[in-house]
Amino acid sequence: MIKWIMNGTEYDNAAQLASDITDCMDDSVYDEMLDECYGEIEICGISYAASIALYRVDEIAYNCGRNDYYDSLSGDIEYELERMDDGEEQDFYGVTVECVEEEEKEEEE
Repeated sequence: MIKWIMNGTEYDNAAQLASDITDCMDDSVYDEMLDECYGEIEICGISYAASIALYRVDEIAYNCGRNDYYDSLSGDIEYELERMDDGEEQDFYGVTVECVEEEEKEEEE
């Protein structure tokens, strides 16, 4: 049986672990994506990073976009978790996860 360990907590469900990883992420991951995709935004001759402009102009749109983006990352993280091998460690956005394979115990009759 495959299990993953994150911060001392064992998980046997990749989807739950992926969700917990994205819950640990701060806004910097989303900000970096926005800034890389959209670059500088000019407002009245002054340039702003896209992440700052969106946050200050429409905080609700910023938060909704961040939540949608992190939900999409959760699926990618789950995919990567399911492909890890026994003893492998992998970093997901600053969180280290270790994969361990435990032998299933045979039931005694």
